[in-house]
Amino acid sequence: MTGHDGRPLPAAHVALRWPSGPAEPLLITAAAADGSFRLATTRTGLFLLRLTGVHHQCRDVPVLLEGDAELRLAVRLATVRYRSDPRPRVVVKGRSSVLDPMADGTFAIELAADERVVYQIEGVADGPVNGTVSAGFEFDGDRAYRSVLAACEGAVRIVFDPKQVVESQRPGEVELDGPAEWRRVVDALAGEPRGGGDAAGRVAEALWIRYLEAGGRDPAQIRRALVSIPPDSPLWWWKPWLAPAAVKALGGPEKLRGYAHEVMARLPHQEMQAAALWEIVSSAGQRGDFDEAQEYLELAGRLLPEHPRTKEMRSRFSRSRRILPGFEAPPFDLASIEDGRRISRDALRGRPYLLDFWATWCAPCIAAMPGLHELYRRYRSLGFEIVSVSADEGVREVARFRRERWPMPWFNAIDREGPGSALRRAFDVTVLPRSVLVARDGKVVATDLTGKALETAVRAAAGAR
Repeated sequence: MTGHDGRPLPAAHVALRWPSGPAEPLLITAAAADGSFRLATTRTGLFLLRLTGVHHQCRDVPVLLEGDAELRLAVRLATVRYRSDPRPRVVVKGRSSVLDPMADGTFAIELAADERVVYQIEGVADGPVNGTVSAGFEFDGDRAYRSVLAACEGAVRIVFDPKQVVESQRPGEVELDGPAEWRRVVDALAGEPRGGGDAAGRVAEALWIRYLEAGGRDPAQIRRALVSIPPDSPLWWWKPWLAPAAVKALGGPEKLRGYAHEVMARLPHQEMQAAALWEIVSSAGQRGDFDEAQEYLELAGRLLPEHPRTKEMRSRFSRSRRILPGFEAPPFDLASIEDGRRISRDALRGRPYLLDFWATWCAPCIAAMPGLHELYRRYRSLGFEIVSVSADEGVREVARFRRERWPMPWFNAIDREGPGSALRRAFDVTVLPRSVLVARDGKVVATDLTGKALETAVRAAAGAR
């Protein structure tokens, strides 16, 4: 594994992971100084090799392991894609602080520290990255690295210099050396099908799965795909929710509906089942298809009766929910925690807005903060508003969070009445975070969207071109 220039990287890692489900890797190793690495496993099935390197984007490569085989892999990683308008924040031990712009074009901050500081930079790329000034690097265990700096006289100065980032337009490259059929399976799953549609065995299965993933909706072709791919095929591990989507596109003959359920039941462990069922149920719930959501909620109850995801799905997507897409948002009237000014559903009519229920102690709420700040920056000029309602006990905790971690420069309120409050009952708030996107006409667009799905919905609601 090398960087964009073909040279070994200061730090690089390779992990064998499930395609979906548990976040923890099955195996992980650091690349040697010359970029070489080796992993060995007795597991069989479909997995991902995740390759990461300092200053570079991570690369996921699907691997199908069946019987004794050796694969040789040569990877050239692509560099991180940095934003043209960086707004860097430094993250140390989970706390985020804004870096100040300097006259020379850099951004800097000085922090109190006794020994060393391990940090990442946010707000300059799509995810956290290591800094441009580092005495060393630590892997964050997933996709990126942390920079290490030694303290001097009780402090450390962190500088982010946009002119020092490592950038190249050269795309990443992967070369495989292994069994021919194996390579064709990998190429097909990775989106570069080779060998033609008449290839046998796993190659044909992989090409059919790619057809479904690409949105193929020809009923005759879908039926061929489901006949060609046995429900226990390890290639379903790639994106298991494609099986129920294919069955739904056919109109759901009963025997094929049973096929989709069997795919779910044959996934290799509970966390993959939970991830797949969550994807199916949440997607159906956001579309307002509560018949499909109920069907797979019942399946989750049979397969994973005590799993936390099953309980969360029931709380968010059961038929008893009050907040549904296309229905009028319930009335509310909130006071700002800063100056007491009021905001209400009626006052916001004519503007798209996101009602965000959160708390300073809620880790997923905090993880969503970078995305919310970016949405607000992009779409507030089109009238988009965010109304954050904290479940904290007092204003002091929220004020400290906004001062020290995230500014949240939009309307902020607090719900002091607790979990059973009238406001939370009205908006079906059973777990945090909980978000409700409302259109200009006052009707609910979607609930609990995240990432690109949330941005797409906000963009449409705001009327951006």
